Amino acid sequence: MSWLLAGRDLDAAMTFVSDLNDRVSNRMQVTSDGHAAYLAAVDAVFSDQVDYAQLVKHYGTAPQAEVRYSPAICTGAEKKPRIGNPDSKHISTSYVERSNLTMRMHMRRFTRLTNAFSKKVENHAHAIALHTMYYNFVRIHQTLKVTPAMAAGVSEKLWEIGDVVDLIEQWEAANASSAVQFVVRKWGIGGGYYVQVIQRGTEIDNVTGFDKEHEAVEWIKTKSQAWLLTHR
Repeated sequence: MSWLLAGRDLDAAMTFVSDLNDRVSNRMQVTSDGHAAYLAAVDAVFSDQVDYAQLVKHYGTAPQAEVRYSPAICTGAEKKPRIGNPDSKHISTSYVERSNLTMRMHMRRFTRLTNAFSKKVENHAHAIALHTMYYNFVRIHQTLKVTPAMAAGVSEKLWEIGDVVDLIEQWEAANASSAVQFVVRKWGIGGGYYVQVIQRGTEIDNVTGFDKEHEAVEWIKTKSQAWLLTHR
């Protein structure tokens, strides 16, 4: 496909869609709004390995007094299959719109017409990271009765803010030292554990194949030094 798009819009869409592609391994259904850059990016990154549709919303004219601060009234939406065979029942942007609303209401960094915005892009990224960590690991959701991390099997415990602070301090200590650290991790999806090998806060390798947590711990105790001798 050939599209006449603003280069910056297409570059941003390509980066976003490529990141999505790196995070999934199975065929999936994707819905976006009608922004043309998404269509070009999805086609370039996924080709025909995805079921993709656009939900194009139509808007009327906003009342004159509210033109500046309020969006126009949505008069309808049109589902447009683009690639593959998307299921019409699941062509929706409601989940991501709800996620965006939650982020705006919890964090306030995205709220317009206030001085709550981040003055530095680094602070903005940190604020988003803290919100995401709290939302998934600390906050109990009414519909789930647990945190999303617990429901997905990523965490076996209810985290507290102190746990998040401890995690940050551990990262800072690991990043400041050149020593290699071995940390037991649980697979996010499915069973089993693995040992993450970290140096200066970055994963340099991982050792897999442990069904139980104590097996991974035992590997660290008995075989990690041999690993160091063969990998340094």
